[in-house]
Amino acid sequence: MRKYEHTHCLKFAHLPEYTSEAEMATVLSPPNIPFDAQVRVEETVTVYPAHPTERRRMFLSNLDQQVVFTMETVHFFAPNPAITSSEATQMIKDALSKLLVTYDFVAGRLEFDAHDKRLQIDCCGAGALFASASIDLSLSQLHDIAYPNPFFKNLVLQQCHQIRNLPDLPLCFLQVTRFKCGGFSIGLGTNHTVMDGTGTATFMKNLASLASTNNMTIIPYSDRSPLKARSPPLIQYPHLEYVKINDDGTVESSAVFSIVRGPDILPADNVKSIEESPTHIFKLFRLSADFVKNLKKRAMADGVAKCTSFEAVTVHLWKCRAEAVEMQEKEESLMFFAVDVRGRMNPPLPSDHTGNSVYPACATANGGELKKESLCLCVERVKEAIARVSNEYVRSAIDWLQVNKGIPRTEGVIFLSSWLRLGFEDVEYPWGKPLYYGPVVHEKVNLVFLLPNNVDRNGAHVFLALPKHQMLKFEQLFLNPEQ
Repeated sequence: MRKYEHTHCLKFAHLPEYTSEAEMATVLSPPNIPFDAQVRVEETVTVYPAHPTERRRMFLSNLDQQVVFTMETVHFFAPNPAITSSEATQMIKDALSKLLVTYDFVAGRLEFDAHDKRLQIDCCGAGALFASASIDLSLSQLHDIAYPNPFFKNLVLQQCHQIRNLPDLPLCFLQVTRFKCGGFSIGLGTNHTVMDGTGTATFMKNLASLASTNNMTIIPYSDRSPLKARSPPLIQYPHLEYVKINDDGTVESSAVFSIVRGPDILPADNVKSIEESPTHIFKLFRLSADFVKNLKKRAMADGVAKCTSFEAVTVHLWKCRAEAVEMQEKEESLMFFAVDVRGRMNPPLPSDHTGNSVYPACATANGGELKKESLCLCVERVKEAIARVSNEYVRSAIDWLQVNKGIPRTEGVIFLSSWLRLGFEDVEYPWGKPLYYGPVVHEKVNLVFLLPNNVDRNGAHVFLALPKHQMLKFEQLFLNPEQ
């Protein structure tokens, strides 16, 4: 089928609230979507593997056990005159069925092993949920699709959120929503225990490839045993990233993820301890490539030999946030962010390892240090946190989790979730690459998102929440780093 170049077919214009003096960074307001817009789910079916698969149980590592929640993404596609949105819907459905033969664990269900007191996957061929939907809007009426609009949750199948019994919970669900302009979106939900972000991007590459050629691009490596705990455990480091679960089921500190305590029932809210607040406002900051480049130059001018875009943006927002919220001199701040450990383990994990192969690096500083230290010194803190994530450190953490059955810490923590360069934006479907992709963002006040910039590929978007008066100060500091 002929591919369609859609680079200029749609423009998503949106006026910023405020622009920095250098006009290299802007803060964007939420787009106004028509209040009566409704997504009509026309059909929901179970898609089974195209061929029978052998039933087996899949071991889940201690890193997999930490993320028992659904990861949701939305991928937008422009109209293609060669392939209608209805044709694309059927192509996606057929490709998913073929994909579930190799990804048999995605077609399985979580189950609780009462003997080992841990989750595993029953690769039982129960299938994935697939929904076909439509909406009486054009893509252009969404305005800036890069803004993490709460409305986008309607583009992902919502009925799965009502399921509480593990045997009934699909580990993958997909919704194709057709827009009246001929464009469409793919809303994907996958349980994070099954795949991390890189693994999910590989999953989508294979889905696109099967829709195009009937062949997979990458054969996934699904074995989690390389990340098994050692016997006996060898805990060599303290692990601030986690808190211990006591014998009575309580934790030593607040925690981000609820605990699966039995074989059937899931918690009502797996992320209930990430605070939500009506007193906070959420804003999206669009950073150009030049803005990011200048941040890196400033850090290197202060003495750091090399500075990545991620490090520069992370440290800049960390410092600005500390000043905006008026952190006390001795008040501790922990910045958590994921580090891919595939190449850090010994022996290295395969690059196509589908399981959770990331570890939460932890950079620490107090309010006085964040306010007084140069960009360079704070970059060194982030570099040290990344360097700490070695083979020995990760294996120590896996053993710590085996002994303590811990869960991620949230008290005093800022979670930075980076969606840059995961590879979703380069997936080549029969109808073209996505106009934009991003996570369905749930507005949590201590969760900061680093998202792709749909205007400037080498730039970035930052999405975060603060109380209104603190957000005003943060804007001034963040958009004007030279002041």
